[in-house]
Amino acid sequence: VPMLAWVYRAATMALSIDQTYVATADNEIIEYCEREQMRFMATSPACRTGTLRVADAAGQLALDPMDVVLNVQGDEPMLRSEWLNDLAAKFRDPSVNLASLCFRPEGAHYLTDRNRVKVLMGRTNVALFFGREIRTSIPVWEHFRQHIGVYGFRAMVLERIKKMDPDTDLEQRPWVRAEWNIHMVEIPDETIAVDTPADLKMATAALAARAGNSA
Repeated sequence: VPMLAWVYRAATMALSIDQTYVATADNEIIEYCEREQMRFMATSPACRTGTLRVADAAGQLALDPMDVVLNVQGDEPMLRSEWLNDLAAKFRDPSVNLASLCFRPEGAHYLTDRNRVKVLMGRTNVALFFGREIRTSIPVWEHFRQHIGVYGFRAMVLERIKKMDPDTDLEQRPWVRAEWNIHMVEIPDETIAVDTPADLKMATAALAARAGNSA
């Protein structure tokens, strides 16, 4: 089962999500979606970030500015539908325009791993800082969380993002600089985003274990 199918399955099982699409400019992915009857939207190959690709796809729908769009990145095969429901629930508050997921890792080893994006939150769980490496002699690791590449946006926020210059490293940084409140939702479990061959091995083993536990 391709990684994309695991992510799509989790999204379609989330009761809070009305419509699920794969947003892609890749012909191989489009062919797979057609073969497996997965709904998709062809987007521009010029999209420089995942969020801009989602914004491109959202622009093809007749959305109200207050409608909520979830950006579920395709490298999150361990994603659970209940986490997406928790993220969507954040938008019951009409003042919330932007939200994302995170979790508390075990130990401090992840702080210097550039493939693991870190987020520091304030008292109200609004993101204050995103970074790839945290190097300090002060034991601060308990104050950080690992960010997950899953976002919720009001449709009007996606329109604003399309007009911004994206950061070449972390796309969240311009949003923080613009003083947008990114509301973080902390999930109870660790998850594995597949960014490296080592991640793929870990995710494969974890999914096999999950399937065995549910058998």
